[in-house]
Amino acid sequence: MSNLSLLHNSIMQALPELHRTRLKVLMTTEEAGLKGTSGR
Repeated sequence: MSNLSLLHNSIMQALPELHRTRLKVLMTTEEAGLKGTSGR
């Protein structure tokens, strides 16, 4: 399981009331951050 999947599952469990759209935006931001840091 990828780090991003683990993060996604952890957030879903910790914050079940988080709206799906907000979670999607958060995950997109995290993915972009991970891609940005891995290229350096």
